[in-house]
Amino acid sequence: MARRKTYQNLYVGLTPRDQERLAALAEIDGKTKTALAREAMAWYLDHRENEQNAERDGVYAKALKEMTNRICGMLARQGAEIGVLYEVTWRNFEANKDTGAFISAANHVKAKMRKRLDADEKALTARMANIVKH
Repeated sequence: MARRKTYQNLYVGLTPRDQERLAALAEIDGKTKTALAREAMAWYLDHRENEQNAERDGVYAKALKEMTNRICGMLARQGAEIGVLYEVTWRNFEANKDTGAFISAANHVKAKMRKRLDADEKALTARMANIVKH
């Protein structure tokens, strides 16, 4: 039973010089000119696809880096704010050593900061989803 070919013929015109070069390479590699041409075309197509993907990946990498920088900045800003609020609260309650009131105030501040963090996370998630779609 004859093997069915899984490809279609493609006719390409080559100069006599390129014909000679192809024949010489085919002889050196022990392959047919058609097999060499098929390998060359496959390599070229892969190379072009990789170039296109690299451009796309570069856009995603840049967007991810920007998002990472924003997240890090957001976390640093909130950490500083929490530290300031904690210190102010502690100093206000230090004089009368009312640790219960301090803990209550600290928990209140943590809850407010958590709400703000949740809102920032949702906004970042929505922006990243939009970037990935494109």
